Amino acid sequence: MNKKDIEVIVSNIIQDKIDENRYIAHDAILADEGIDSLKIIEVVVKIEEIFNFEFEDEKLSYETLRTIGSIAEYVYQRTGGEDQ
Repeated sequence: MNKKDIEVIVSNIIQDKIDENRYIAHDAILADEGIDSLKIIEVVVKIEEIFNFEFEDEKLSYETLRTIGSIAEYVYQRTGGEDQ
């Protein structure tokens, strides 16, 4: 799966977790967009289910979970994604 496909999936998961029907840019800081720690944990659990891996404990950090793009990058690396 390529990085863009992963970004779309991560974006859709996050969009499902917000109450409003609005777009969140891939480089927007999720905390600034109202995504709190509980919602981030829900996102992590959903990503683990979909992509069939567990986040490494040290990657459950602000840097990894900061934006849609940073989450997608981590998922891409963990799944051995390939750009096509």
